[in-house]
Order: sequence, then structure tokens, then C-alpha cells
Amino acid sequence: MSDAEAKAKKAFDGLAARAAINGYTCYATTVGNIVLSRLGGAWLFDGVAAASAWLDHLYQPSTEVAA
Repeated sequence: MSDAEAKAKKAFDGLAARAAINGYTCYATTVGNIVLSRLGGAWLFDGVAAASAWLDHLYQPSTEVAA
């Protein structure tokens, strides 16, 4: 396994762990897309970075103040 492949596997494994903590199942397709699924829904991303950013965005506290 090359260094680039090892880094990609480590990044995917970290994403899969974070997804599992948040209740999602994480899959990598043969063409490199990432699929996160939960409760009958599925979200498709172009790669680990996009899926990771989406997970980060999910649980950000709201900064809006009710009027």
C-alpha cells in the first residue's frame, strides 16, 4: 500500500468512525464517492472532505437569536 493510499484509508476510517458516532453508516463506492445513510435516507458526496464538512456542519450550534 502506497503512502497516498494509507492516508486515504486513514481519512476514510476517521470519517466512518465520526459518522457512526452520529448514527450514520458510511460507505465508499468503487469510484471514490462517499455515501452516508441513516433512517432510510442517503447522502452522496464527492469525497471524504465533502462528507466530513457536511458532518461538521450538522451539529453546529445555532447563532440565531429569537426576535
